[in-house]
Amino acid sequence: MTASTRELHITKALDEQRNRPGGGEATTLFFRGKRELLPVIELPLTVPILNARSFRIAPLLEDHAKRDRVEQDPESDEAQGVVAELVRRAHRHKEGLKESLHVDGQDQPGVITRSGKLINGNSRCVLLRELVHDGTIPSSTVIRVAVLPSDTSNREELDLESTLQQQKDFKDEYNLVSRLMMLQRLSDSGMSDQAIAAQQRTKGGAKRVKELREILVLMGRARLLPTEHLPLSAFVKEEDQQENWLALRSKVLEIEGLSTRDAADSYLREWLVAYFTGHDSVHQLRNATEGWTRRDMLPHLSEAGADGERLHELVTAKDEASATDPAAAAAEPEGLDLLAVNAEDAPAASVIAPTQRLLDLATQSSQDSAREFTFQDGTKRTGQELQKILHKTASEGLSDAAQRKKDANRLTRPQSEADGAARSLRGLIEALEDVIDDSEFVPKTDDLRTTLDLIQSRLDEAIELVGSVPKHSDEGDSEE
Repeated sequence: MTASTRELHITKALDEQRNRPGGGEATTLFFRGKRELLPVIELPLTVPILNARSFRIAPLLEDHAKRDRVEQDPESDEAQGVVAELVRRAHRHKEGLKESLHVDGQDQPGVITRSGKLINGNSRCVLLRELVHDGTIPSSTVIRVAVLPSDTSNREELDLESTLQQQKDFKDEYNLVSRLMMLQRLSDSGMSDQAIAAQQRTKGGAKRVKELREILVLMGRARLLPTEHLPLSAFVKEEDQQENWLALRSKVLEIEGLSTRDAADSYLREWLVAYFTGHDSVHQLRNATEGWTRRDMLPHLSEAGADGERLHELVTAKDEASATDPAAAAAEPEGLDLLAVNAEDAPAASVIAPTQRLLDLATQSSQDSAREFTFQDGTKRTGQELQKILHKTASEGLSDAAQRKKDANRLTRPQSEADGAARSLRGLIEALEDVIDDSEFVPKTDDLRTTLDLIQSRLDEAIELVGSVPKHSDEGDSEE
């Protein structure tokens, strides 16, 4: 269908809508800063153009092999086929929506431009077309859409989509990556973080919007760390991972402030091993600290049966050689295909080590459960089978890391509590200095003296307990 034919369909439908008794169906949308009444028309399913720039499919399109073709000619049959495929993949509850469309029909109208591009309603259009193709509903089925004014600008389309698509669509909210890409695109369009926060009703305001846009940058950095670079869509999860990524962002910034970018990348690799072995809760990921894979996970991997031993041998192979000869480390023994690295492309020696190899195993097996991996002895295992081993041993390793942290906290807790008490006492002194000459404070001093006596008693007890601990002598002290 040509562009002129598509616009003719829409114009004709608008004329018919105006001539209906009572003016026909209309719906209200928040548009151009106010509530606007827009006409709703019915169109054949062949008329609308799927929105190739929809935020919902943005993570999937980012790394798609045909992305350039879609961007160059989004209305071509080939591009529309790609968009339809991505719309189906992006909607996490498509079967429920499809059943609802079959049984109850279309409830809410979509939104379309005068040229026929769907700003909202892409999923419904794709699934209605599928139902027609399957013979489940008549080929004469139409889609109901609200039509935007003819002078709607690209910026207004973007603003409207970011508002409409953020709403729940048959219980399918935007995933985190889609939301982050939406925020970045709004920022690129010229909106300030403050304006974006107001439009999206973001808790935390402009500061949080800035942090979220920085998470998108961090994802872009993280996806390049595995030997086989990840698509951005690899970070799309069923559950919202925002708190995990906010915590990771803070930790990476902290490490870079104290050390280097390479040190932060090392931390990222450790974190990603946990993430791609199926441990994506905040309390699990906080234990994926520097060195946990070597210290806590690898021992369990070596004890995880024959396949675990094979993995352990492969992951730790040539570790000593890699420390002095990156090119030699790159020349991996024949075996798991995912570990093949060209010597000239070999990363620094510090990362051609167990953690990097574990990261490669974790990411590649998680991205393709059917992929076949071959061990050095010829044994073959699928990605799903490797994930099962990696998940179990990573879980055990993270538990060990958590216990180690707990033990360390137990030993440092007395000092932490003492520091807190000292701060509280300093605050008490400042509060007393503020009221010491106030006559209204006098009646309250009796209760305060009682409390201070209790504090003194507990302080004496603490001093006595510390006094019972043998004094520590530094190594190197000599008797006189």
